[in-house]
Amino acid sequence: MSLTLIAIICGGLAIIYGIVTSRQVLSASAGNEKMQEIAAAIDQFNVLDLVDVIVITRGGGSLEDLWAFNEETVARAIASCSVPVVSAVGHEIDVTIADLVADARAPTPSAAAERVVPDRVVLGRELQASVARLQSALRQRTRRV
Repeated sequence: MSLTLIAIICGGLAIIYGIVTSRQVLSASAGNEKMQEIAAAIDQFNVLDLVDVIVITRGGGSLEDLWAFNEETVARAIASCSVPVVSAVGHEIDVTIADLVADARAPTPSAAAERVVPDRVVLGRELQASVARLQSALRQRTRRV
Protein backbone atom coordinates (compact mmCIF):
# COMPACT_ATOMS: atom_id res chain seq x y z
CA MET A 1 0.00 0.00 0.00
CA SER A 2 1.43 3.40 -0.92
CA LEU A 3 0.36 6.97 -0.36
CA THR A 4 -1.27 8.40 -3.45
CA LEU A 5 -0.48 12.03 -4.09
CA ILE A 6 -2.91 13.76 -6.39
CA ALA A 7 -2.37 17.03 -8.19
CA ILE A 8 -5.63 18.82 -8.78
CA ILE A 9 -5.38 21.51 -11.43
CA CYS A 10 -8.62 23.43 -11.24
CA GLY A 11 -8.82 26.15 -13.84
CA GLY A 12 -5.14 26.84 -13.31
CA LEU A 13 -5.14 26.56 -9.52
CA ALA A 14 -2.93 23.61 -8.71
CA ILE A 15 -3.02 21.83 -5.37
CA ILE A 16 -1.24 18.69 -4.22
CA TYR A 17 -3.44 16.49 -2.05
CA GLY A 18 -2.09 13.80 0.21
CA ILE A 19 -3.90 11.88 2.90
CA VAL A 20 -3.66 14.72 5.42
CA THR A 21 -2.26 17.84 3.81
CA SER A 22 -2.64 19.97 0.74
CA ARG A 23 -0.58 22.84 -0.49
CA GLN A 24 -1.12 25.38 -3.19
CA VAL A 25 1.44 25.27 -5.96
CA LEU A 26 0.29 28.01 -8.29
CA SER A 27 -2.58 30.41 -8.77
CA ALA A 28 -4.44 31.19 -11.96
CA SER A 29 -4.99 34.30 -14.01
CA ALA A 30 -7.67 34.91 -16.58
CA GLY A 31 -7.79 34.52 -20.36
CA ASN A 32 -4.66 33.47 -22.25
CA GLU A 33 -2.62 33.52 -19.05
CA LYS A 34 -4.89 30.78 -17.66
CA MET A 35 -4.01 28.48 -20.57
CA GLN A 36 -0.29 29.10 -20.01
CA GLU A 37 -0.58 28.50 -16.27
CA ILE A 38 -2.52 25.25 -16.72
CA ALA A 39 0.15 23.97 -19.13
CA ALA A 40 2.92 25.18 -16.79
CA ALA A 41 1.32 23.40 -13.82
CA ILE A 42 1.14 20.14 -15.77
CA ASP A 43 4.76 20.53 -16.86
CA GLN A 44 5.82 21.36 -13.29
CA PHE A 45 4.22 18.23 -11.85
CA ASN A 46 5.70 16.15 -14.65
CA VAL A 47 9.25 17.44 -14.08
CA LEU A 48 9.20 17.44 -10.27
CA ASP A 49 7.74 13.92 -10.05
CA LEU A 50 5.77 14.87 -6.92
CA VAL A 51 2.46 13.17 -7.60
CA ASP A 52 1.00 9.84 -8.71
CA VAL A 53 -1.85 11.28 -10.75
CA ILE A 54 -2.94 14.68 -12.06
CA VAL A 55 -6.62 15.61 -12.20
CA ILE A 56 -7.40 18.55 -14.46
CA THR A 57 -10.77 19.93 -13.56
CA ARG A 58 -13.10 22.85 -13.80
CA GLY A 59 -16.78 22.89 -13.04
CA GLY A 60 -19.21 23.65 -15.82
CA GLY A 61 -19.47 26.94 -17.56
CA SER A 62 -19.84 28.54 -20.92
CA LEU A 63 -17.73 27.54 -23.89
CA GLU A 64 -15.56 30.58 -23.20
CA ASP A 65 -15.07 29.51 -19.58
CA LEU A 66 -13.81 26.09 -20.70
CA TRP A 67 -11.86 27.28 -23.74
CA ALA A 68 -8.40 27.10 -22.12
CA PHE A 69 -8.88 23.29 -22.06
CA ASN A 70 -9.29 23.32 -25.87
CA GLU A 71 -5.98 25.06 -26.48
CA GLU A 72 -3.07 23.29 -28.14
CA THR A 73 -0.65 24.35 -25.39
CA VAL A 74 -2.70 22.54 -22.74
CA ALA A 75 -3.29 19.51 -24.98
CA ARG A 76 0.42 19.13 -25.71
CA ALA A 77 1.29 19.43 -22.00
CA ILE A 78 -1.21 16.68 -21.18
CA ALA A 79 -0.09 14.44 -24.05
CA SER A 80 3.59 14.72 -23.13
CA CYS A 81 3.05 14.20 -19.40
CA SER A 82 4.51 10.97 -17.99
CA VAL A 83 2.23 11.22 -14.92
CA PRO A 84 -1.28 9.81 -15.59
CA VAL A 85 -3.76 12.62 -16.27
CA VAL A 86 -7.51 12.48 -15.63
CA SER A 87 -9.55 15.22 -17.27
CA ALA A 88 -12.82 16.28 -15.67
CA VAL A 89 -13.63 19.58 -17.31
CA GLY A 90 -17.17 20.89 -17.23
CA HIS A 91 -20.20 18.66 -16.85
CA GLU A 92 -21.09 15.36 -18.47
CA ILE A 93 -22.17 16.95 -21.76
CA ASP A 94 -19.03 19.10 -22.09
CA VAL A 95 -16.13 17.62 -24.05
CA THR A 96 -12.83 19.42 -24.46
CA ILE A 97 -9.60 18.56 -26.24
CA ALA A 98 -8.08 18.02 -22.80
CA ASP A 99 -10.60 15.18 -22.31
CA LEU A 100 -9.52 13.58 -25.58
CA VAL A 101 -5.76 13.61 -24.92
CA ALA A 102 -5.83 12.72 -21.22
CA ASP A 103 -5.18 9.19 -20.00
CA ALA A 104 -8.73 9.03 -18.65
CA ARG A 105 -11.84 11.19 -18.66
CA ALA A 106 -14.32 11.63 -15.87
CA PRO A 107 -17.72 13.18 -16.58
CA THR A 108 -17.53 15.54 -13.57
CA PRO A 109 -14.92 16.74 -11.08
CA SER A 110 -16.63 14.67 -8.36
CA ALA A 111 -16.44 11.54 -10.50
CA ALA A 112 -12.72 12.18 -11.05
CA ALA A 113 -12.14 12.41 -7.31
CA GLU A 114 -14.00 9.14 -6.75
CA ARG A 115 -11.96 7.50 -9.49
CA VAL A 116 -8.49 8.44 -8.22
CA VAL A 117 -8.90 8.38 -4.43
CA PRO A 118 -8.71 4.94 -2.86
CA ASP A 119 -11.75 3.68 -0.98
CA ARG A 120 -11.27 4.18 2.76
CA VAL A 121 -12.80 0.82 3.67
CA VAL A 122 -10.54 -1.03 1.23
CA LEU A 123 -7.51 0.83 2.55
CA GLY A 124 -8.51 -0.10 6.11
CA ARG A 125 -8.73 -3.77 5.17
CA GLU A 126 -5.34 -3.64 3.41
CA LEU A 127 -3.81 -1.98 6.45
CA GLN A 128 -5.27 -4.61 8.80
CA ALA A 129 -3.94 -7.39 6.55
CA SER A 130 -0.49 -5.78 6.50
CA VAL A 131 -0.48 -5.46 10.30
CA ALA A 132 -1.53 -9.11 10.66
CA ARG A 133 1.28 -10.24 8.30
CA LEU A 134 3.82 -8.13 10.20
CA GLN A 135 2.68 -9.51 13.56
CA SER A 136 2.87 -13.06 12.23
CA ALA A 137 6.36 -12.49 10.86
CA LEU A 138 7.51 -11.02 14.17
CA ARG A 139 6.07 -13.99 16.11
CA GLN A 140 7.86 -16.44 13.85
CA ARG A 141 11.09 -14.51 14.10
CA THR A 142 10.97 -14.38 17.92
CA ARG A 143 10.31 -18.15 18.10
CA ARG A 144 13.55 -18.77 16.21
CA VAL A 145 15.59 -16.66 18.65
